[in-house]
Amino acid sequence: MTGPMYLKIAENLRASFADGDYRPGQALPAERLLMEQFSVSRVTIRRALKELVDEQLLQARQGSGYIVQSLSHLKQPLNSITSFSEDCMSRGLTPGSILISRKLGKSNREESAHFCVPKGSDVLRIRRVRTGEGEPLLLEHATLLATRAPTWPWPDGSLYRAMQKNNTLPQRVRQQYFPVLADKSQSDRLDVDENTPLMLVIRAGYAANNTPVEYSHCWFRPDRWTFSHEIQR
Repeated sequence: MTGPMYLKIAENLRASFADGDYRPGQALPAERLLMEQFSVSRVTIRRALKELVDEQLLQARQGSGYIVQSLSHLKQPLNSITSFSEDCMSRGLTPGSILISRKLGKSNREESAHFCVPKGSDVLRIRRVRTGEGEPLLLEHATLLATRAPTWPWPDGSLYRAMQKNNTLPQRVRQQYFPVLADKSQSDRLDVDENTPLMLVIRAGYAANNTPVEYSHCWFRPDRWTFSHEIQR
């Protein structure tokens, strides 16, 4: 990971949480020990810890230092490309999938424009509910060109792991965000009331050679997700 040192430290600690090195309710080592571990100043450590507090991964407690939080709320970073499985594991949650459908179809106008193919080209459409610890967290409609689709079943149910093995992992994405209200089908799939606010994210993904490889619509439960990014002048 490139960028400021405090963000690298925060990412290192996130990975430790995901690997189970620290569990919810456990205190982190003292700031002094973290300074020694990462060979940085106290200011840098505190910026890294504040990043994790802002993400609700840590809680600052007077006299107890920093405590690892319960990992029920997920973060969708907007300045890096992550998969659903990675987002779940960063919170210590076990990712899962409920397959709704997986079938071949013909590309519509939007899909054809993204993949740079004639309308009516062969595509593979996958409809899934993505879960964390068995709880429905988002509804995913992913479209892939049939000729570039990775072999099914995907490793651990992860599209991005399958695309990595297939050398089609997105290295660049363009995303659009739309607040919407859940219709009857979406509310049933996500176990929420009809007309509950959702965040629709439309993702267009491109491989390292700029080849279009993914076009997806995902409906996120905002009560379980935080969308976050850092910008600089």
